[in-house]
Amino acid sequence: MIGERPAVRRGRMVNRVSGDPASQLHERHDASDFETRTQDKLGGKDPAGT
Repeated sequence: MIGERPAVRRGRMVNRVSGDPASQLHERHDASDFETRTQDKLGGKDPAGT
């Protein structure tokens, strides 16, 4: 039940580098990053551009 909580689901996305690109958020600086900066929206590239 805990894993279904929205805050837990968001927390598991941060710094994730494998799996579905929509569930990867390599860097988080703002709450809106969950909506705008996941790897699927950035074209699957990591922050270093590799």
